[in-house]
Amino acid sequence: MIAPKKITLTIDGKLCEGDAGQTILEIARANDVYIPTLCYMKQLSPWGGCRLCIVEIEGSPKIFPSCATPAVEGSKVNTKTDRLVSLRKATLELLFSERNHFCPMCQYNKGDCGLQHQGLVHGITGIRYPYLYPAMPMDVTAKYFGMDQNRCILCTRCVRVCAEVEGAHVWEVSSRGIYYNWTVPGIGVKNLPAHVAILEPEGTDPWKCSQPFTQEEIENMLRAGIANNPVTEFTPVAFSENLTPITPFGLPTAPRAGQFYAMTAGVRVLYAWADGRKSLQLKVTSGLIEGYRGRGGDKVKVYFPADSTHSIFSTVAPPTGEETKIELPTAKPGVYRIEVTDRCYSRIDMEPGTPFVEKWTRSVHPFSPIGAFWGYFYVPTGTKNVAGYMQNAGGRLRDGGGKVVYDFTGGAYPGYFSIPVPPGQDGKVWQFDCCGGNPFLMTVPPFIARAPEELLIPEEVLKADMKK
Repeated sequence: MIAPKKITLTIDGKLCEGDAGQTILEIARANDVYIPTLCYMKQLSPWGGCRLCIVEIEGSPKIFPSCATPAVEGSKVNTKTDRLVSLRKATLELLFSERNHFCPMCQYNKGDCGLQHQGLVHGITGIRYPYLYPAMPMDVTAKYFGMDQNRCILCTRCVRVCAEVEGAHVWEVSSRGIYYNWTVPGIGVKNLPAHVAILEPEGTDPWKCSQPFTQEEIENMLRAGIANNPVTEFTPVAFSENLTPITPFGLPTAPRAGQFYAMTAGVRVLYAWADGRKSLQLKVTSGLIEGYRGRGGDKVKVYFPADSTHSIFSTVAPPTGEETKIELPTAKPGVYRIEVTDRCYSRIDMEPGTPFVEKWTRSVHPFSPIGAFWGYFYVPTGTKNVAGYMQNAGGRLRDGGGKVVYDFTGGAYPGYFSIPVPPGQDGKVWQFDCCGGNPFLMTVPPFIARAPEELLIPEEVLKADMKK
């Protein structure tokens, strides 16, 4: 048997290896790169219907479903850009609005719902669209299973298992729009209630109209959209990940934040500074949501140098809900990158006093943590505006003197913010105080610490500010 040809490609800046013919999603998973999915199942043919696994490929303006797109040698794939995050959130909001997915009252809510998990990961705490709640049919007459179309998200997993695994071909999907459903072949629209709008002709259904929009109507829609979505103007600034401790500045200390947040999930990127000690102690409390513990514990990988693509250490923190202390090997001085992949919600910390930060950008952190957020960050000398993106309203931003310079409560979030730096407050450590969700910094280094003296900042920032 001839071994498959090996190919390499870059996914989110990470060099990944796989076999020719594999999809982008398959290679990403084999290389521990997380891409969200709902309709994908490894044993089945790709459906590409949920559109959560979408990615961008450099050189093309299009988006691609990674589950159905073959990987190409040398390609550069991005999975977490602002556009992709926004599209995924919109897709999830539409799914939640379309049928009866009210999680607190769902009798199937056992902690293992893929839709609920993706809603949490993407910070869906409310939706922008009206709830439709179509009257879909139910059938619980079978002995071993029931059909509840009101909970269906049309992932077609059941249809494909029946066809491709069992070979029975009992189910199919039929109809269109919000009444698109899975059913037995041949009965299709007979399952639909008689009054539904999909059966109404144009003239009696107010949503159906074959008349095209006039130019005036289009211009009015554009004007209304612009008026209701004001632009926050600022220029993003890029910073390197060549990090170093902030201690040479001799800045004042402050109380250590009790926690970044109560718990969170997804892939997290952390950096820690080792001063020659043989190890650093990472504290991981995995499995904070008991119903998710069956998904496995937190995967921990350590990289040195920090920009390396090959880990020097890996382990798994058990999902027990109890704190696990992990000794990370750090024989050489310098900054280490720590990646934690979690699916059952966890809390992470390092020994107090250790320079230790978490990177917070929309491309690295596309999820919203549970609980309020506290953290410190550095505003370089000469910075005019602290700007970025806030997922949820709530909390305050304090300058280097501890004064509240901005209150996020009641703002139009998720959305962008831009806050002028008061005179004398650049070149200082600022604080996010009890904020709702994770803020993403775009004009200052996006590295957050639990105490000012634990901050790591880019070397170019340290060198530039030391000269001033």
